[in-house]
Amino acid sequence: MWLIAVEAYISRTIFIIVRILFFVFFIRFFLFEFGIVSGPSMEPHFRDGSVFMVMKPPYFFRSPERFEVVQFVNPENEQRLLIKRVIGLPGEIVSVKRNHVCVRKPTEMTDVCLDEPYLAPQTVTRDHGDHPDGVYLKPNQYFLMGDNRLVSFDSRDLGPINRENILGLVFPL
Repeated sequence: MWLIAVEAYISRTIFIIVRILFFVFFIRFFLFEFGIVSGPSMEPHFRDGSVFMVMKPPYFFRSPERFEVVQFVNPENEQRLLIKRVIGLPGEIVSVKRNHVCVRKPTEMTDVCLDEPYLAPQTVTRDHGDHPDGVYLKPNQYFLMGDNRLVSFDSRDLGPINRENILGLVFPL
C-alpha cells in the first residue's frame, strides 16, 4: 500500500514538472522572453546592463515597422542576439548623407531624410562601408541601426538583415 502511494506521488510530480517545462518552453519560444543589454550601441534608450522584454506575437501577424526596436540573430554569429532599430524597409534604398539617414524607393529620384527624434543631440551618423549609392533592400530584408551611431555594429557593417532573423519587438523594462 505504501509503495503504491509513493509511485502515485512520483507520477504526479513528474507530470507537474513536465507541464511546467512545457509551459515555460511555450512562453519563451512563442510569446516573450527577457534580455539584458550588452554594450552601449542603443544608448540613450537602452543602457548597458538594462533589462528588456522581447514580444514575439506581433511579428506573427505583421512585419516590422520603421523605428521599432527589434531583437535579431547576428548573421555573423548565430549564437549572438542583438537589438537595433528598424531604419530601412524591404524594397527601399538606404543611404547616409551629410550625417542623416535617407531612404527612397528605387522608382523615386529623391531621397527622404529621416527625422530621428530618439537620437541623442549631436549624434553623428556615418556610413561604415563603400555604399555611395546606398544599400538596396530586397523584398525580405531590413536595414537596422543602433541609436548610438558611432559605436553601433549594425547593418552598416553586417549588411541587410533577413526577416526570418528578426525574432521580436523589444520594450525597455
